Amino acid sequence: MSNRSGFIVLIAFVGLICTTIVTGSRADPLAPPGIDDSEWRFSLTPYAFIPVSVSGDSTVGGSSVSLDLDLSDALDILKFAAAGRFEAWKGDYAVVLDASYVELELGSTVTGPGPLGLSGSVNVDIRQFYQDVMGSYRAIKAPYGANGDFWTLEVMGGVRYNYLKQEINVSIGGLSTTLGGSETWFDPMLSLRVSAMLGERWTVSVLGDIGGFSVSDTDLTWSLTAVADYRPWERTSLKFGWR
Repeated sequence: MSNRSGFIVLIAFVGLICTTIVTGSRADPLAPPGIDDSEWRFSLTPYAFIPVSVSGDSTVGGSSVSLDLDLSDALDILKFAAAGRFEAWKGDYAVVLDASYVELELGSTVTGPGPLGLSGSVNVDIRQFYQDVMGSYRAIKAPYGANGDFWTLEVMGGVRYNYLKQEINVSIGGLSTTLGGSETWFDPMLSLRVSAMLGERWTVSVLGDIGGFSVSDTDLTWSLTAVADYRPWERTSLKFGWR
């Protein structure tokens, strides 16, 4: 969790990710059997997550909004969301790009006390975007079990660009004002990912990342992602995950 003004934490997601391989074989730290992983491999993974819960605090320009939402509430205020991951592997090394964009919109109507009973509205517009640029090193690749499967451990490091916009528009009796604004900042990032083959078509992985470290006034940010990858075709796989 970050104490920087303007940071929303999306606690949990469940969803389906479709991975399309642009060229070569599957661009994972574990190449399928019979594939020479010393050659370049590329993949593009668009995310399609369902928000199970959303919680956090956002403060921009002195205006704060607290969120503690279940699935139904999150879907009601979720206006748009998109995310994607690109990986380029050659041997034990990779370049990783990961990005996410979320847009939330809340609104309510209020009526003031007294004989005048002035009515008004309050609308909150929150938009968050981040872009990770990281290098990855496959530190361990080792066999396990009797079927010749492998597991790997990767170490990643890089930087995350953050953008957050929060505007609170208050309109009462024909008068209106807008509070808040937008912020941008950069955070260093470190990640670990453990992956394991389960036969020729299945791979499971757990990815954890941590960043901030008091750089750019951000104390700490973190996430944990678990993914099961099923490869029904040579160049396309389906991933089911939780974040």
